[in-house]
Amino acid sequence: MIDISVRSILTNLNLTINKNEFVLIMGENGSGKTTLFNTISGYIRSESGNIIMDGMDITNFPQHIRASLISNVFQDPKSGTIANMTIRENFNMSYMRGKRRKLNLSNSVERDALYKERLKILNMNLENRLGEYVGNLSGGQRQALSIVMSMISDSKLLLLDEITAALDQRASDNILQLVKKSIKMKKKTCIMITHDAKHLSLVGDRLFILQNGNLKEANSHNV
Repeated sequence: MIDISVRSILTNLNLTINKNEFVLIMGENGSGKTTLFNTISGYIRSESGNIIMDGMDITNFPQHIRASLISNVFQDPKSGTIANMTIRENFNMSYMRGKRRKLNLSNSVERDALYKERLKILNMNLENRLGEYVGNLSGGQRQALSIVMSMISDSKLLLLDEITAALDQRASDNILQLVKKSIKMKKKTCIMITHDAKHLSLVGDRLFILQNGNLKEANSHNV
């Protein structure tokens, strides 16, 4: 459950999401979509209201504590990965989110096996390129990697911020199919910001329109 107010952007916004539900949010530029995600993630503090997750009030949790509960994939494929680090090193960083650092285990055989298993779902042969720098990958490959990395932790909520906006149509369709498959496999609760109401029929359970600081439930036929 989310019940928050942030400055003059979000006003008494209320949203209740069921476990394992996939919710889509649409809205015009400047409507507060990214502000909503930043508030849920803890980068912005709400002025009032509460954010409840599995019965736990996380409203006053700092961002680094919420990192173990909430994973993010951003619009720009370059934002979710570090170019001058290898695929393995990027995975290590995601794996350790919210955990105590144990650098001596960062390149373990067991962890490599886990990464390869998760990467096979992409059908991009990235499981055989763990030592390659991420900067050598295409935009679609980096976004796909970001999504798989977001699934590696035990987070309860996944936030996807217009993850197909920077991709061509083919890459966009592939990413959405990957999201659908991964969400179902890992049983994640997900909120995705999108600019395309057709995504409701492809991956979503419910669609909300963010306007004037509030959310209104809609469907693809009345957007």
